[in-house]
Amino acid sequence: TWLTTLQYVADYAHEFGMTNGDYVWVLSGNIDPATVAYHASTNANISKLVRGMSLIRPIDGFSYLPLFGDESDGFLESWQAQNASFVDRVNALHPINNDTENPGYFQGSATYFQDHLPEHGAGFMYDAVMAQAIGRCQQQERDSKGGMLDRPPAGERERRSRRVKGDSSPRRRGQAVKKSKKQQENLNPHLKGIADSEFHGATGMIAFGESYHTPAARKRETVTFGAYNFRQSEAAELAKDSTYTTWYYLTDVLRGGSVDGQWTSTSSSPFIFANGLSSPPVLNRDVPEQNYLSSAVQIAGLVLFALALSIALVSTVFICLKRKHKAIRESQPPFLLILLAGCIMMTMAILTLSFDEGSGWTEEMLDKACTASPWLISLGYNSIYLALFSKLWRINKVLQFKRRKVTVHHVVGPFLLLILCNIIVLVVWTVTDPFIWVREETDFDSGESYGRCNSDHSLAFVATLAVLMCFSTGACAAMAWKCKDIDSRFSESKWIFYTIFVQIQVLLLGFPILIILDKASADATYLGRVLLLFVVVITTILLMIGPKLFRVYFVKKSNTATNTAHGSQMRGSVGGDVNVSGLKSSAYSIPPPTSVDVPKNLPLHSEGAPAKRLGL
Repeated sequence: TWLTTLQYVADYAHEFGMTNGDYVWVLSGNIDPATVAYHASTNANISKLVRGMSLIRPIDGFSYLPLFGDESDGFLESWQAQNASFVDRVNALHPINNDTENPGYFQGSATYFQDHLPEHGAGFMYDAVMAQAIGRCQQQERDSKGGMLDRPPAGERERRSRRVKGDSSPRRRGQAVKKSKKQQENLNPHLKGIADSEFHGATGMIAFGESYHTPAARKRETVTFGAYNFRQSEAAELAKDSTYTTWYYLTDVLRGGSVDGQWTSTSSSPFIFANGLSSPPVLNRDVPEQNYLSSAVQIAGLVLFALALSIALVSTVFICLKRKHKAIRESQPPFLLILLAGCIMMTMAILTLSFDEGSGWTEEMLDKACTASPWLISLGYNSIYLALFSKLWRINKVLQFKRRKVTVHHVVGPFLLLILCNIIVLVVWTVTDPFIWVREETDFDSGESYGRCNSDHSLAFVATLAVLMCFSTGACAAMAWKCKDIDSRFSESKWIFYTIFVQIQVLLLGFPILIILDKASADATYLGRVLLLFVVVITTILLMIGPKLFRVYFVKKSNTATNTAHGSQMRGSVGGDVNVSGLKSSAYSIPPPTSVDVPKNLPLHSEGAPAKRLGL
C-alpha cells in the first residue's frame, strides 16, 4: 500500500540524510492527508520526511469553498442539514456495540453531521454513483430509440464546452477529442452511456472523454486540485487533539485543470517548507537544460531576416517605380511582383522560427507561429517558381505566333491550380492535425527538454508539400530549357538555371545537416533553417532582379542583339535582318533581297514585336 511505501521512503531518506530541509517531497493521488498526519505524529522518520511536504490531489468543494468565504457548497449544506432522526436510522442499520470486536465502527451522535465534515473524496463518490445512474438512463434511452441518442444542439454543446474550458483554446486537445469519440464506440453500452453524460455534480461540472487513451476518463479541466502543506500543528488543531503534532493545511487551489487552470491561495497560505521558510530551498542540481535559443544566435537570425526583408522590399519598390522602363517591361512586371511576394513570404517564415519560451512567448503564440511556418514557406516557394514558369510560358506562346497578343490571364492557369492544391493540403493539415508547439523531455534524469513544432502526421503533409514544390521547380526548369533560344531580355533562362542550380546545391547540403542536428542543438538547427531560407530568398532576388537593376542604371540603350549562337540570332532578338524563323538569311549565303513582300499581318521578329505581343 502507499502507507507501507511511505514508511520505506521515510527510512531511506533519513538514512541518506535527505530530511535535513534541503529537499522538497511531494505526494500525489487519492491519499488521505489525515492518515499521513497521524503517522507523522507517531513515527519519527515519517515526521521528518513529512514536514514541509506537499500533497496534491483532487479535492471536494467542501474542502476549499468555505475557505474563500463568498462561496457555498451544496453538498456540504445537504450534509449538515441531516437531523437526529436520520442519525438514528443510520445507527439502526449498523447496530454495532462500542467494543474491540468491531474496530473502526461507532455510534453516531445526534449532531454528528453538524460536528463532522465528510471524508475526503465523499463528493467524488456521490458523483460516481450519480454517473452510474445517469449512464444507465442514457443506455435505456439509446436502446429505446434504436441505438440513437438525442444530443444537445451543436450551439448548446459548444456553450457547455466553453463553460467547462473557460477561455482556453480547445485546439491543443482537438485531436484527442476526435480519437476519443472513435474509442467510445468500443465501450460497453452502460459505460458508453456514462461517457456521453454531462451534469453538474457535487465536485463541479462532470464531463468525460479526456483523451483517446482513456475515453471514459473525466476531463481534467472539470476537476479541482488542492495543494496540502504538512507542517507543525497550529494551536487550533492541538486544541482538538494534542496527539497530532503534524497537520495538513490546504494552501493553494487549482481550478480549471492542470493545463490551463489558475492557482489561488487560501487563508492557510503561505506554503511552509521543511526549512521553516516560505521560500523553497536552493536546488541541489543545476536548472534543467531547456535548449532555448541563445540570444546571440537569435539576434543573428533576426539580422538576416531584416536584411532579406529589406532587400525584398527595396526590390519591390524598384520594380514599381521602374515598371515603364524597357528593361522591366520586357521582364513582365506582374510576374516579378509575384516572385518578390513569394520571397517576402519565405522571409517572414524566418520570423516565425525565431522565438520560443525563452523569448517570453506563450504556448498559444508558439502554436500560431508553428501553424504559419509551413504556409509561408510552401506558398512563398511555389509563388517564386510558378511566377517564373508563367513568365517563360507567356513569352514562349508569344513567339509561337498562335495569338496576336498574350496577356497574363492566358498563362495564369497552372499557377492558380498548383497554388490551390498547395492551399488544400495546408488547410487539411491545419484542420485535422494542427502543427503546434511541443516540448518533449529528452533526458528523464536531468529534466532536459527540447521544444519544436510537431504534429502526429506532419511527415506525410511535409512530403506532400515537398512534392508540389519539386513539381513547380521542375516545371520552371523544363520551361527554361524550352526557352533557352529566346533572347535573354525576355526569357532569362540563363539566370533561372543559375538560381535553380545554386538553390538545389544548398538544399541538398542543408537538409541532411538539419536531420543530423535534430534535437542535438537548438541553436544550430535554428541557424541552419534560417540560412536555408535566407539563401533561397537572396539568390532569387540577386539573380532575377539584379540583372534588371544593372540594365536600368548601368547599360546604355542599344539596338543590337544580345544573344547569338552559331551564326543565328535568338528568338525575339532585335538585329539588322528581318527574321521569321529565327535564322538569319546570311546563314544560307543568300544575299539579302532589296525588297520582300511580307503580309501585313505576319508577326515578324522586328523591333518591338515581342513586347507588343506581350501587351507591354
